Amino acid sequence: EHCVVLLEALQNPQSNTIVIVGITPAEYAAVLAFTSEERDFEVRAKFAYFEDTQELQIMPPLPVHEQPAAHLSKAINKYTDALPYDKLLIDVTTHLNHRIQNKDTTNIPDLHLAVTIQPPEDDSAGDIEIPKPASKWVGESGLSSDYNFMVRKLSGTCDSHHDIDLALIIAFKERTRWHQPKETSVTAQTLRAIPALEYEEFIPARINKSLKFGPVIIHSHSWIDISEVRYSVFRRGTDGHFTSTAGIQTRLQRGYTLYPTVQMSDVERVLRDGANTLKGYIVSLMEGMNLEASAIQLVCESNPMFEPVWGAALNQISSAIYLTAYCRYLDWRHHKYNKRKITHDEAAQISSATTTSVSSDMTLVSSDLSTSLSDLGTSSSDPTISSSTGLLADAHPEPPLAKKAKTQSAEDSEPKSKSKQTKGKGKS
Repeated sequence: EHCVVLLEALQNPQSNTIVIVGITPAEYAAVLAFTSEERDFEVRAKFAYFEDTQELQIMPPLPVHEQPAAHLSKAINKYTDALPYDKLLIDVTTHLNHRIQNKDTTNIPDLHLAVTIQPPEDDSAGDIEIPKPASKWVGESGLSSDYNFMVRKLSGTCDSHHDIDLALIIAFKERTRWHQPKETSVTAQTLRAIPALEYEEFIPARINKSLKFGPVIIHSHSWIDISEVRYSVFRRGTDGHFTSTAGIQTRLQRGYTLYPTVQMSDVERVLRDGANTLKGYIVSLMEGMNLEASAIQLVCESNPMFEPVWGAALNQISSAIYLTAYCRYLDWRHHKYNKRKITHDEAAQISSATTTSVSSDMTLVSSDLSTSLSDLGTSSSDPTISSSTGLLADAHPEPPLAKKAKTQSAEDSEPKSKSKQTKGKGKS
């Protein structure tokens, strides 16, 4: 039954982040297997699983999550293209939302830079080498209310993949927590009375410059309002950790803002150091393949600049913010939740009573269960969970806005008083 809950939540993400607790590794593995094998099942959510606490974080995929990673991807590609190494022998690829897998963990970071070597083939041999990609950079982008979850996710990724030497987080801080229009409001009644609007009908063609990052107020309702965009970059130290100690603690993490003021010089410096480290890694691969000394020297002497154009990032992220407002409108317009919570037993009865396909089961459960996941109290994520990388030590908590839902097994369900039937607890 837990798998039914998870599949429904992944197919119908809520307007804000939710956390489902009590999900075993076996249940999570079963869900991953199902989503990989069933072509007709579309996962519409971003998610991260934390095995130590058996929590599954699910958030809606929004343009503000994707655009910063796409911007940095362009800068990385421009830098590596300028390095004069043989691209057939060494491949550097920047992935967006690409699965990183090992025997114990599955991670899907927003940004993933991987390096793969393909040594020259031996014509006399009857077989070829199948190389394993090495992960070098990973990054996450999201709302600042999910900052600790992003740190935990990256920490788990770095713990499992020791080739990673740079991790970054881009956090968007909202002035106030976004909420859907109340169904009794004039805004909701007006927008539901007309057909769904196209982007050009919903977003004005021109705006005041001061509203570049919001608030995006349409029909008297604020759909998004960003007060800060902050970048944090983490470098792995020589001791294998993302922090090191020399007398007093030397922090290898730098966190500065792109908005409201552009304070990115230190971030850019750390990114350039990371790019130079990447260049050194490429040189070491060339040496390991015993390539010609002249080819190796050519790469060593090259000096391309890693240049993230922050002005372009501002413009692209501004566009993504307005597109996010439109996406939130469409999610609200097409998903009307009925605000009734149901117990896990009820969800199990729904799924066992139907004989249709699993995707149909999801639709049946969605009308009730989606609200039980979305309408619970707030809770904070715990930033003190141990990490061999030391990345978690740099977490700085944001006001917790993630919602937490707790699943309950059928055998543990007992009649309780109304005052004790809440499925999740909230902390402020």
